[in-house]
Amino acid sequence: MAEPISKSVSTDEHHLVLFVPTIANIEAPTVAELGAAGAVDITYYLTADGWNPGGDQATATDDRHTHPQTFETPGKVSNTLDVVYVINPADPDEDEARLALPDGVEGFIVSRPAVLKETAIAAAQLFDIWEIKGGRPRRVVPEANSQWKNAQKLFVGNTAELVAAVA
Repeated sequence: MAEPISKSVSTDEHHLVLFVPTIANIEAPTVAELGAAGAVDITYYLTADGWNPGGDQATATDDRHTHPQTFETPGKVSNTLDVVYVINPADPDEDEARLALPDGVEGFIVSRPAVLKETAIAAAQLFDIWEIKGGRPRRVVPEANSQWKNAQKLFVGNTAELVAAVA
């Protein structure tokens, strides 16, 4: 008998990335906050390799008197977020990511995975949220057959994973 294969969701067109200036409770973002006037959809400004969330967890050692083995315990967690996005300084209407993410900006990067990008934000949808402070944008070295781009480290504070939006 064949084992059932669970249904998956394509990543194509199923990811929304926003810069949101204010979220009162990172564990319970509101639909109003996520759709506020200052929120900027940066999804299609990001390059194909320009969405780079990451992190690490340190290992703490737990040595014991005369024991021949060193034990390990989970240590501190660090979360990282680096982005690369296209820029168009000549046209502010086509340069929203660069304008939303200047050096030193504080706010939140909000990611909604596995839902069609054009779907309206609604209560009960799940989001990953990074509280960020923008690092200095760096112009990416130009190359043939490409676009002008910025690369930027976003310094991460608090994070929340797959939290539901509230009405």
